[in-house]
Amino acid sequence: MPACVAEQTQWDDVDLHFMARAIRLANGAQGTTAPNPPVGCVIVRENVVIAEGATGPGGRPHAEANALSCINHEANGATAYVTLEPCCHHGETPPCSNALVASGVNRVVIAVATDPDPRVSGRGVSELRQAGVRVDCGCLEQEALDTLAGFFHLTRTGRPLAVMANAGGLDCDDARQMAETIRTCDATLVVKTARDDEQLALNWINTTLRMIGQDRLVRVLSAAPHDLITMMDGELDACGRLGLTRVLVVSSKSHARELVLSARVMPVAEQVHGSKARESFPYVDRHETLCPNVCPHPQRPW
Repeated sequence: MPACVAEQTQWDDVDLHFMARAIRLANGAQGTTAPNPPVGCVIVRENVVIAEGATGPGGRPHAEANALSCINHEANGATAYVTLEPCCHHGETPPCSNALVASGVNRVVIAVATDPDPRVSGRGVSELRQAGVRVDCGCLEQEALDTLAGFFHLTRTGRPLAVMANAGGLDCDDARQMAETIRTCDATLVVKTARDDEQLALNWINTTLRMIGQDRLVRVLSAAPHDLITMMDGELDACGRLGLTRVLVVSSKSHARELVLSARVMPVAEQVHGSKARESFPYVDRHETLCPNVCPHPQRPW
């Protein structure tokens, strides 16, 4: 099924504003939705938000279903802004494409037009159009892709996107950045070969977890230096089988360099969280109040 081609290359401030808001919702759900992608949905009528939602903990309900539930699935004449192509297959929940059509929306704006899941992969867009709904694709696509990077990586490789943090020498700014990184990851892997490495890493990770007030799956991995890459390959494969999409790897500097050079892990400095949509866009006030059904940092039910 061909990908949706963005017919509209010039987006007005209204579309940019509400899509940026949908990306903010998706960002807030990061680290809680595996094995499903973190998606945001904002439903607007006459330039007023009437409902919004993000993917629920553990991946259910989907963002569209969460948003529609706030308005009893009635959105006649409204526009839905969604960060990823709505699903169109029957799984644990009915297809979101069907739910949007049944709600009465007359337009759907999608940031990332093609879900890499082969059960969707363009069919969601096709079903909406066949039902007479106008679909515009590509609004803030790159910013939405930043938020979805872990899910796309898992779908493509069978492994989560792994980012590296150095366990030592963090100042306050580094700690805040790492706290945000941990929040967006499904798990943290602490790699150590000596007792002091383990204690340093655990002290750091526990402090950072307290900063964000959340629980995350934390695994401590012991490996001899010559087994480091093999051990990491096995661990990333295991995380992929669990459906984890993003993991943070904490280790000493020497291990960090080896893992980054091996291309198993990417430096955290290169990792993007859609921060433009969350903080820098002129199209959205980052202090505005979101609809009450949205929990900015839902707890993951491990």
